[in-house]
Amino acid sequence: MVEAWRYYWFQAQVDATTMVNGLIYFIRRLPILGKKIPTKLYRMGAVKSLIAIIMSCLMFMMKPLIAVLLLAMDFLVANAYNDFIHPLPTTFTFRAMVAVTIYTLGGLLFRGLVFRYIPVDLKAIKLADYFVLDRLALARGLTRIQQVIGIVLGPFLPFFGLTMITQNYWILFVGLGVSVFSWYWRGFIPRLTWSNHRLGMIAQILYWCGLVGVPIALVLTGKLTPFVTGLFSPIGLIICWIGVFGLWWYQYRFSNDIPLLMASIQQSVITLNKVAATQKQQFLATGTAMQKKLTLDTTVSVKVNQRLGNNYLNALLFARYRSQLWKKLRTRVLWISGIGISGLILLKLFAIHSVGDLTPIYGALFFVMYLASLGGPIVQLLFVNCDSAMLFYPFYRQPKAVLSGFFYRFWRIVQYNAVTGALIYGLLLALQLVTPVPDHLNFYLVLLLEVCGMVLFFSFHDLFIYYLLQPFTEDMEVVSPLYRILYWAMYWVAWVFTQVHLSGYTYALVIGVITCIYVVAGTIVIYRVAPKTFRIRY
Repeated sequence: MVEAWRYYWFQAQVDATTMVNGLIYFIRRLPILGKKIPTKLYRMGAVKSLIAIIMSCLMFMMKPLIAVLLLAMDFLVANAYNDFIHPLPTTFTFRAMVAVTIYTLGGLLFRGLVFRYIPVDLKAIKLADYFVLDRLALARGLTRIQQVIGIVLGPFLPFFGLTMITQNYWILFVGLGVSVFSWYWRGFIPRLTWSNHRLGMIAQILYWCGLVGVPIALVLTGKLTPFVTGLFSPIGLIICWIGVFGLWWYQYRFSNDIPLLMASIQQSVITLNKVAATQKQQFLATGTAMQKKLTLDTTVSVKVNQRLGNNYLNALLFARYRSQLWKKLRTRVLWISGIGISGLILLKLFAIHSVGDLTPIYGALFFVMYLASLGGPIVQLLFVNCDSAMLFYPFYRQPKAVLSGFFYRFWRIVQYNAVTGALIYGLLLALQLVTPVPDHLNFYLVLLLEVCGMVLFFSFHDLFIYYLLQPFTEDMEVVSPLYRILYWAMYWVAWVFTQVHLSGYTYALVIGVITCIYVVAGTIVIYRVAPKTFRIRY
């Protein structure tokens, strides 16, 4: 156990060091501010150890707090059962026993999601690989520590508090026994399945039938009161601790522990590699998928006399991927058309005489256009299939070539997004045929301004931050933290527009004008900055 705690403290130090180094790296990557941050901050060993202690203390405090919050929710569930299904005794002691029952049931359900392999922490595997540690000893030690922390800091403290309040010691002994049983189960069932697959499957089926069937039966029959009374009694105490002892004895006597643990670690490594591959392709998944689907089409050609230099390369790229881009656009068009036409049909069938003030829809359209825009997928396509190779050539990075390529690509993205914008405008224009739209002339003029602004904005934004930051390396990894922030911030900005319900034309006018100003200002920035920043990152 001492060795296990040593591994745990080492992992805590590594986590703290990684967090601090990542924060320093992030700040140093920021424009202007990053140049003022010295590299000696990476050598603050004492500070990182202190942060490791603080993080561990916070983790120790969070577990009982989370358990208390879950118990509070379980009290609400007990009240809902009393109000809507079957009356329960009103004493606080009994309600506490019901809440503990629901809490332990959740633990049994959650920790029962283990079938063939022992759960191994992915961070432990990474730690062992980085520092050439014994995988078996590290995984086994950290698993034990997680069990101790999960039991002592999880259910024990809240159960002990409820026991002191109610003076009912069955809450502590039975509740803790069921929680320990759930922790031992996640180690028992993989070992049983490893030694006897058929018996393990039978045990899993019986386990889940009991976990699902008993609560359903209690809800249907209204027998929760006698069940809880019997559970928190000497008989319930004896049964649950006999179960705990049986699971512990089986694991203690299990002879193939090392092969099973090695297989579990190998499975965790496979999962870790999948997660790493997913994270690596997070910002380029669409472009990579389109590259894999590309087939050689000998009919695709671009007239040389129409395009010269880099624009010829861009024209050829868009021509080769025309069918895939139109397929993506067609999918978006079908979804928007289906939803829009269905809405119009419903309005016609229910004979809605007036839809009232439609100006609050301006904000929601911003989010719709964000989801439907092809700006992001096209930017991924450009880097994966063109820029990742061409940016190594000096002629491709010349200011004239960079600017001409940017504006050609911007115009092509506008052409695709304009189809979506026109469709949205056309569906809202068709609304006038179904039901009268108040102040329709002003509504549609302002809507036209907003749609045009959104088409320009979503065609420009992704391309703008791509050229301004160029966050990708030749290995398709993102090394710019600012790009990550701007990438996800756009989603939240679009979502906020759906939550802010403002009526009137000012809202849409502001959206339309700001997007147009953003495009104009961004174009000036591209002229000045893009030739210097459009490079492969290292």
